[in-house]
Amino acid sequence: NENFIKCPQTALAWSSRKHSLMQEILRSKADIICLEEVDHYSDFFQPILTSLDYIGFFVPKPDSPCLLYDENNGPDGCALFFSAKKFSLILHDQFILRKNDGDTNQVAIVILLETTFLPESKKICIVCTHLKSHSSEWCENIRKEQSAFLLNKVGQLINFEYIPIIICGDFNTDPNTPTYTNFANFQPCHLKSAYALNGEEPKFTTWKFRPKCQVCHTIDYIWFSDKFLKRVQFLAIPTMSEIGPNALPAEHYPSDHMSLVAEFKYN
Repeated sequence: NENFIKCPQTALAWSSRKHSLMQEILRSKADIICLEEVDHYSDFFQPILTSLDYIGFFVPKPDSPCLLYDENNGPDGCALFFSAKKFSLILHDQFILRKNDGDTNQVAIVILLETTFLPESKKICIVCTHLKSHSSEWCENIRKEQSAFLLNKVGQLINFEYIPIIICGDFNTDPNTPTYTNFANFQPCHLKSAYALNGEEPKFTTWKFRPKCQVCHTIDYIWFSDKFLKRVQFLAIPTMSEIGPNALPAEHYPSDHMSLVAEFKYN
């Protein structure tokens, strides 16, 4: 809580924030839900979303910083849910992201789904990930290597020539970085950023006041293969004035990152 110096305690307390988080997740009625920094999977997100006919997967970070706190709820990690009413599961994999000289502390989940709501079934691959944080050149190089590993790993699981893919996550990197370019220039599946199709990426996807500085960056993205998919619409990011002067989390925006939501259809 000491890292969010302007936020009221009511916006930070898990006892109240968890309900706002679930409302935020459910309001878009999404068929696919990707979450990062989840440390209440089995005692909150999974039970509620399972009761609403979602099937979920969770992979924890191997060395989660959450465990440094006395009152922790276990390690944080990535969670991915899909609607059991819309899809059947073909393949599931989860793994630690690697850099050139070994494992890192970041993870990813990959699932391959088949539609059950269309006259002719179609496949789609979904990836949820969270890359290395911090803004140094050293950390950016790790993210670059993680992104290359991730794309190569997914390419070993599916054939990009025939299967569309959506990659969601907290990439911890700005649009003008080598990591962003790794995705934008990845030709095997013609990746596009769902929000950049509007002309440019959002002004920010995370905004908070730390003890020493204000943090305001665009670091979250939804990548999709436009060879197979068309983005139909997306959820606009609120302005700073709409959020309020205390930044995130806020009473009506319960995460320190904004929700990214996009609707797609098959070409």
